[in-house]
Amino acid sequence: MESEFAKGFTQRLEAFGDGLADNVGSALALGEPTAVQVLRFFLEAACQSQRMEAIELGRRNLLSLPRSWVLGAIENAAKSTLDLTDEYEYRRLLEVTVLLGNREAVKRLIDLGRKSDDSDLNDTAKEFEDSATEPDLAVAKVRRVSLPGFMRQSAA
Repeated sequence: MESEFAKGFTQRLEAFGDGLADNVGSALALGEPTAVQVLRFFLEAACQSQRMEAIELGRRNLLSLPRSWVLGAIENAAKSTLDLTDEYEYRRLLEVTVLLGNREAVKRLIDLGRKSDDSDLNDTAKEFEDSATEPDLAVAKVRRVSLPGFMRQSAA
């Protein structure tokens, strides 16, 4: 049975286009501006929410979009949607980028964290350094543990 939260998520998704919840991959057929709005909606759920159900819905739906398009659009969408100076949102975006298998974007995000004056961002960047060289290990870690604190515990 679908939760009330999931029903609300589906309703918001359907507001972008009828039937989109049943075929997320068709978002591009709604036009580029709408597809970007859909991507931003998924990023908000996957990276800003602290509710695991929202994070999972955001990730699952984001990963249902055409991968090649997402790889080209996600960085700009993230810059306009997320606060990449916030460690929580930065971490969630790194996790999504790892799941996408976008090594170059992972490297760019790690560099962003390393260059930050924020020690939390520095620490998170260090945690994800293996993502660029050992993507299978990184994906397994992200899938196993998603919430802050737990990620640090599993890395210890």
